[in-house]
Amino acid sequence: MKFVRYALMIGLICAFSPSAFAKPAKSKPGVYDVCLNPKTDVKVDTTSTFFVGVGVIVPVGTIPNPDTATSCSTYEAEAIGTFFASGGLIGGLKFAEPDDAAFVTWHFRIESGKKVGAFDTMGPVESSSTPVSYPQTIIGSTGGLAPAKGVAEVTPIANSSGLDEFEIDVHPPHGKFDASGHFGRLDG
Repeated sequence: MKFVRYALMIGLICAFSPSAFAKPAKSKPGVYDVCLNPKTDVKVDTTSTFFVGVGVIVPVGTIPNPDTATSCSTYEAEAIGTFFASGGLIGGLKFAEPDDAAFVTWHFRIESGKKVGAFDTMGPVESSSTPVSYPQTIIGSTGGLAPAKGVAEVTPIANSSGLDEFEIDVHPPHGKFDASGHFGRLDG
């Protein structure tokens, strides 16, 4: 039972499988890399069902794919923000899809020297033996870093040392990111 609990916890934030997706350049606005260590950065309740965690956000492309780092502190000097996660395990529940591992709310606080904004996503976390991206629904934002609604695409980053790492790519429903990385509406 303990093995199952730890296996589910490792998969709670993202699936550990090699990603077949190319990493975009570090300067792409609206795209971030996230690192979280389930052993040190996550607390689980006594039922091993609900959890909270805090990790580091770095510019996209900072975390290599595949990654060999054994600690998220490897990327601490390049941090541009803090990642917060809360949720519960849903794998095996009657109406959950076979790849649904957890249901989460994620908060991305971007702080380049000072707090400049944040955005939140919500939805199921998928775990799969096949490396695939999956969507999270954007449920709000501040500071122009993301639209108030839209989709954030999550792509797992392979790491054999047990870290949860992924790339998050914000997709506005209508609009674009300007040169400074802030979201703006398209005219027309």
